[in-house]
Order: sequence, then C-alpha cells, then structure tokens
Amino acid sequence: MKKIIKFTTTKVDLEGIEFIYKKNTLFIEFKELSKEIQDIIASELFSPIKAWDCTMYSDSNGKMQPKTLTMEESNENAEPIRLKDHEFTQINYITYQLGKDKVMVQRDGYIVYTAPSGGGKTYFAIHSVPMLCKNFDFVLYINLELNENDIYSKFIEYNIDIPDNLYIKRISNVEVLAQWSKHRGSVAFIVDNIDNLIGASMHANNQSPYDIQLEFIKQLDLLTKFNNHHALVLTQLQKDGQREIIDKDGEISSAMTYQSLSGVKQIGDQSRSVFMAAYSEKHDEYKYKILKLGSGKRVGYV
Repeated sequence: MKKIIKFTTTKVDLEGIEFIYKKNTLFIEFKELSKEIQDIIASELFSPIKAWDCTMYSDSNGKMQPKTLTMEESNENAEPIRLKDHEFTQINYITYQLGKDKVMVQRDGYIVYTAPSGGGKTYFAIHSVPMLCKNFDFVLYINLELNENDIYSKFIEYNIDIPDNLYIKRISNVEVLAQWSKHRGSVAFIVDNIDNLIGASMHANNQSPYDIQLEFIKQLDLLTKFNNHHALVLTQLQKDGQREIIDKDGEISSAMTYQSLSGVKQIGDQSRSVFMAAYSEKHDEYKYKILKLGSGKRVGYV
C-alpha cells in the first residue's frame, strides 16, 4: 500500500533534491525524477533560491518512489510586506455559552472544547450549532465519532431545530475541507472529535496517530485563520491516574491546563481558546473552566 510523503525544501538542483522527513535527511538523485520535474528544476537554475512544497509516494515497504514526486512553489516564497502597509480589518468575535458564562472568542481560527470521555462534548457542539449557523454562511459538522443518524437523533433529543445551512460529513483531510468551503463564503467546522482521526485509511498510510493529528491541526489552523473561517474542535483530556480533575471543593482542579489535552500539544498551542467541562459529584452539576483565552473575553453571566 502507498504512503504519502509531504515535505518542503529549498535544496533543489541538478544533483537532486535533499529534504528532511521525520527528522531524517533524505536525498533523491536528479536522474530518478520524472522528466516533468527535471524540466522544472532545470528552468529554475538561475532564479533566486525558492522553497518548494513536494508530495511523493512510497511503497508498502517504505521505499520512496521518486517518479511520483510533484512540486509546486511554496507560499513561503511570497515577499514580506511592510506592516504599515497592511490593510487592517476589524477583528470580529463570536460568543459561546459556557455553562452560565458567556465567552467571546476571535471569529477566525479554531477553539478547543475538552472533557473526559462521556463528558458532554457532543452536547456542547450541538447546542453551539444555532449560534454558529447564525454567524456563518455554512456550518459543516465533521462527525468522526458518531454517524449521521446518531447526530440527527441528538438534535431531536435536545429539542434543537436543524438549521438549513448545517451540513454533515466524515472528512479527515483538510484539503477536502478547503475545496468544499472555497465558494461558500464563511464556514464554521465542528470536529467531533479529533481523537478519532485514526481510521483504516490512515493505518494504510503507515502514519502514526500523532503525525495524523499534527498535520490535520496545522492545516486546519491555516485554513481558518487565513480564510475567515472558524472551527470548534472537540477532544478528550489526557488519561492520567495521578491527577484529579475535580478538587476537594468540587471545582475543576488548578492542575488542569490547556497542556492537559489528548493528542499533540499543538492542538492547544495553536488554538485561539480552550474550554473545559467536567462533572462535579459534590455539586451535582457540570463545572466549566477556561484553560486558555487568547484575544477573547468573558462578557457576563446569564
């Protein structure tokens, strides 16, 4: 089975292509490349050094297939602009309901909602749908956990009308999301949940769960921040038997931070905000905590 190899490099000449992949420095000889790629490289010999985004396949044994390599000029080659010349646009916000608290978060980019397993992540997502559908032209529910019928039944259970501009599809490739949203104005994505990205097709590509999550979140971050889109990403907390989620007072423990998320650390690092929920038996109710609040702010209680 084939595996997709993606990399960016500036080390391209008539000797070949050198690149770093999974911390290893690899080299492809010029003569191994397709005629089309050889022609591209030859035409660039006297041009300033450029970065190239490359994609290539390897076989089931991990051996590279140089003839499958494709390359295109990287966005990193764009000229820097003088900040004073940047045309500033007003930063916009949307408001989430976090228990009794209202929280404003920056509209573009993504936020994270985390909870223990069975802690109400899907409940929060579905109750956020009406707000998202009012603020965006389209909302796409990426159901990586439950099937379409299960999600539909949740709307009935929660007595929430299904908006006309809500769509649903199991999608694990951000390039597909970018294509779908290309001519649809502003789009909000709900990823329910990112811990379930690993499927049969993923294993076929021999990718580790961390590779899959990292690639997905990096691309989602760029898609949302540079196209005026938004994403609500659901994820679980890391399993740690040494750490209490709820403290002795029945509140969410101060030990819980946005670094407590399951998966790669970039999920929390690159997010605009991180919200958390957990059930408190002492108070017989769900408790909420803001683990990270980038440029957003609390706007009051209801």
